[in-house]
Amino acid sequence: MDVSVILDAFDTINSHFENRDTFLINLVSYSLKTNVKNPLKGKDLGKILSGERNISKDDAVFILDQENFDEKNLDLYIENELKTGNEKFNRDNLYAQINTDPCGLAIENMTKENVGFYLKKLWITYLKKCANAKQKRNSHKKVFIDPLEITERFRKVVEAIKGIDDENSEYTDPKPIEEKIEKKTEKLLFKKVQNHVMDYFSDIRQLFIEEQETKDLVYEQIRKKIKYQYKHANGNSKHEVFDNLVDWLMSEVQSTDRIACEAVMSYFVQSCEVFGK
Repeated sequence: MDVSVILDAFDTINSHFENRDTFLINLVSYSLKTNVKNPLKGKDLGKILSGERNISKDDAVFILDQENFDEKNLDLYIENELKTGNEKFNRDNLYAQINTDPCGLAIENMTKENVGFYLKKLWITYLKKCANAKQKRNSHKKVFIDPLEITERFRKVVEAIKGIDDENSEYTDPKPIEEKIEKKTEKLLFKKVQNHVMDYFSDIRQLFIEEQETKDLVYEQIRKKIKYQYKHANGNSKHEVFDNLVDWLMSEVQSTDRIACEAVMSYFVQSCEVFGK
């Protein structure tokens, strides 16, 4: 089952959906509580609407999260959409579009009055399928780093960069990533850094605290060294500068693990040693 089956089912009883992109965006939006950002907004929906690809696992989990999901609002939206369409209702045609009964409801009992309930259940079942899908291995998959491995990376980073000072370095409060990386012009870099920060920032900070408590580590020296390298980094764009800093870090710690080094450098982007004013 894919989302195109659900949209076909809606079309069977409601012919006013002229723009499926907008309808899917609205379906997701009304599934979420007020002020929760729609994760599909701004995305290319063509492959999802055609059934070639499902909503991503991360987006489905986000929508279904109990802190985000608004079932009552979704009920009202579906009810309203069905009322504003035509009065045609063909249960047999609807069943032909759906083919199976994944919601555990008796299709023979489906009527014009309860079809909205059925379609809501179909939508939720689809989202749960996406949320529980196994992620395929491909170049777009987010790579998660083993905590033991990244702890060892930090140890090597600390040993490599300690002792080099920059007297002009001053403490800067962390600011939102979008204040340091332009989301529109540096979209790929913004997304990469944002993902690393969301996944690892707290863990990295905690590891620095633990290392400082157990070893001869002066965190201020590390900050100054990173900022010093940033000030002297070359590149025609922030993406190039970031890549060059990651190359330098990999060389300093003698590592071939680019993902781990990108995560470390992203931490320093968030804490303003890199791209900070």
